[in-house]
Amino acid sequence: MALTIVKKEISLNVGQPNNFELICAMQGDNKSFEITATLYDVNKLYTINTDNIKIKGVNPLGYNLYKNIKGHTANTVTFALTEDMLAYDGLLKLVLVLTESSTQLTTFPFVIKVVNSPGNTNADDIKTVSALVEEAQKWAMLSKSYAVGTNNEVRKGDAKDNSKYYYEQIKELLDSGKIGNGKILYFDTYKEFQNELDAGKIEDETLICIKEGDGGGNSGGDGENDGKVIAGTLTGDYLLIIYEGHSYFSKDDGMTWNLLEENGLTEGYGFINHAKDESNNYYTTSRSGHKRYIYKSSDSQVWKCIATLEQSDLYDLCALIKYINNKLFIFGGYNYCFYSSDYGITWKQSGIPIDKTMRKMPNGNGTSEYAIENIEYSSTIGRYVACGQFGHSYYSSDGDVWTEIHGLPSDYMYNIVTFNNKFIMFGVYCGVYALSDCENEYIVYTSNDAINWSLIYNFSSEYKTGWFNTPNCLAENGHCLFLSDNYIFHSNNGENWTVTKRGNGGCKIQYFHNKFIIPSKNFTYTSTDGINWEYKENNLNFNNDDILITIQEEEST
Repeated sequence: MALTIVKKEISLNVGQPNNFELICAMQGDNKSFEITATLYDVNKLYTINTDNIKIKGVNPLGYNLYKNIKGHTANTVTFALTEDMLAYDGLLKLVLVLTESSTQLTTFPFVIKVVNSPGNTNADDIKTVSALVEEAQKWAMLSKSYAVGTNNEVRKGDAKDNSKYYYEQIKELLDSGKIGNGKILYFDTYKEFQNELDAGKIEDETLICIKEGDGGGNSGGDGENDGKVIAGTLTGDYLLIIYEGHSYFSKDDGMTWNLLEENGLTEGYGFINHAKDESNNYYTTSRSGHKRYIYKSSDSQVWKCIATLEQSDLYDLCALIKYINNKLFIFGGYNYCFYSSDYGITWKQSGIPIDKTMRKMPNGNGTSEYAIENIEYSSTIGRYVACGQFGHSYYSSDGDVWTEIHGLPSDYMYNIVTFNNKFIMFGVYCGVYALSDCENEYIVYTSNDAINWSLIYNFSSEYKTGWFNTPNCLAENGHCLFLSDNYIFHSNNGENWTVTKRGNGGCKIQYFHNKFIIPSKNFTYTSTDGINWEYKENNLNFNNDDILITIQEEEST
């Protein structure tokens, strides 16, 4: 018989807590499942006043999904579960996003349980894999009515946990026999629901109620327990710092920081930086002995380890990670550099030559003379440049085969950006680690082809490096900035530079809400032009030398 589209109806609420219906579909099906969602605002039909509607979500592997919705009525939205949504078995999490003028409205999530198909082929009888039963639909609407009352008055204690109230009201009706023999479950956290689902303890066609996040407070970087937010529940614009495996977020441009719990990262591990791909998936790394762990997240909040690099001499791999030109790079000590072309699942070592030469420094510590600490790509020039410690730098046209750059002073640590259609390489003198003396501790080189480099700026000898760390860099909105331990260097053309003295060292810089922000221990520095800076006290008790991530709502206006 010919396959027909299976049509299912669900209800979604744009103004109530985390109650959603567990829908089932078969892995591998292609446009054979159509869902019509009726939208409610509390217990009344929601009127749709925009054609700008998208479905967004995360597939079972953690990849982001974005689809434009073309068809809707005054109160309903219809969409198909497409092949990419059903490619992998597991939990597919989706929301509908409606955008009108400067306003964005997101429904509370609903979940598709994608059932494993051994042959990964279309099912002959898709109707046997059904969606939410009619009884559960009635419960969903009853719960909305009970939560707000018949006169639209919100019950007492509503902000604490509406989902628990929904559950108790519907369970009472179920136990009294006033509604059918369906199934309803309550969970305190989404993680508890996920664990029960993975263990096969949740039947299909079950109404799920999950406790809301409490919205935050003032716990933050001071380590207090009040006002913590569960990872995955944080919404809106925010800055996020990952420090020793813990996540801290700020909703006020870095002045107040709160703790984000249950982020999936290993507590105590160092996470140095992050990368983001074209679908807004995030990546970071950590180290344990000779192993490097690569983590991925669709929202920067909940992370999952997707790959491990293990090699006997990988201990000094700096674990810097970057996504450029459709490749994900991880690099560090001894010039080790690996890249992935499949979003971090499999890795290949690049052709940058490895050298394990070690030499003792005056302070008695051994350090590698070779270390790649950043990679940049210019689409205008069509080449990559890799650079790092002691002048060892390379260029490549494919990210795999590399050629050494000659002529750069060897006693500098370099970082690099692409700015004004050229490469800009900023060097800081290695100080006690260097083999020769140098008058100027900061220098700037530029190149139009990644092969030939010109020294364009020597900073005055009055600017001293301090801890000789490789400078943090950022090029945003017509500004190029390099951040050292003691100074902020700024240019709007890559050739002329201004210098600002700064107090706290070892920090990351971000451009957020039309200004540059540097959160550090006790103080947050802000600037709209990269030259004039203000600072205010914050509640951080550490410097943000691990990860600083800027988050902004997708397509917000």
